[in-house]
Amino acid sequence: MEFPYTFKKIFCTEQELLGDFSLSRSYLYQLVKDWVDEGNDPIEMGKLPRMNIKNLWDPRKFLSWLNTHKLPKQTKYYNEKAQLKKAEAVVVSLTNNKRKTI
Repeated sequence: MEFPYTFKKIFCTEQELLGDFSLSRSYLYQLVKDWVDEGNDPIEMGKLPRMNIKNLWDPRKFLSWLNTHKLPKQTKYYNEKAQLKKAEAVVVSLTNNKRKTI
C-alpha cells in the first residue's frame, strides 16, 4: 500500500524514527518485543540488521507494518440486521439530542 507521506531518508536512525512517528523509545521496544514474542523477525518491521553501533530503520516499511498490524481496522457489516441495528442507533441518538435541546 502506498502512502502519500515521503520520508527525507531511505534509512533513518532510531532517534529520527522516534521523532518522525512521535513514539517513545520504550514503546518502540515494546512493539519489537511483542513482535518477536509472536515468533516474527524485527526485519519485517523495518529494522535493519545491526550495523556498527547505530540501530537503522526503514521508515516506509515501518509505516506499512504499523498500518497492517497496529492501526485499528474499520468494522464492516456483512448482514442486513447489523446494518439496520447501527442505523437505528443513529436515529435514537439523534432523537435524544433533539429532546435535550428543546
